[in-house]
Amino acid sequence: MILLAGEGVFPGWMVALIVARELLVSGLRLAALERGTVLHARDLGRLKTWTQAVAAGLGGLAAAGAFDDSIAVWALAVALALTWISGLDYARLAPRLLRGDPTAGAARGTKSSESTFSSSPASRQTLP
Repeated sequence: MILLAGEGVFPGWMVALIVARELLVSGLRLAALERGTVLHARDLGRLKTWTQAVAAGLGGLAAAGAFDDSIAVWALAVALALTWISGLDYARLAPRLLRGDPTAGAARGTKSSESTFSSSPASRQTLP
C-alpha cells in the first residue's frame, strides 16, 4: 500500500492511518504477551485483513491501468473503516487486558473460572 501511495494510486493519509493502527495493535499485543496473555486475531481483524488485501490488489490493477484509481480508493476507504473499527475493538479490551483483570470474561456471561485473561505466563490463554 505504501508503494501504491507513492505511485499516486492511494492517498498517503489513508495508508498512514492504516499503518498507525497496525503499529498500535501490535504494541497492544506485545503488552498482552508480556502479561502472559496471547491476543489472537479476532473475526473483525480477519475481515479487516481481507479488505486490505482486496484494496491492495485493486490498487495494483489500477496502477497497471486496468481501471480508474477511484475504484481502488473506494476499496481502501472500506478497508480503512474496518481497520479502525477493528482497532477500536482491540482498544476496548485494552484496559482490562493491561490490568490483567481475571474476571473480565465474567462480565460477558462466562464464569470467572473460564476467564480469557490470565496474569500467569504458564497458562497462556486467549481472548475471544
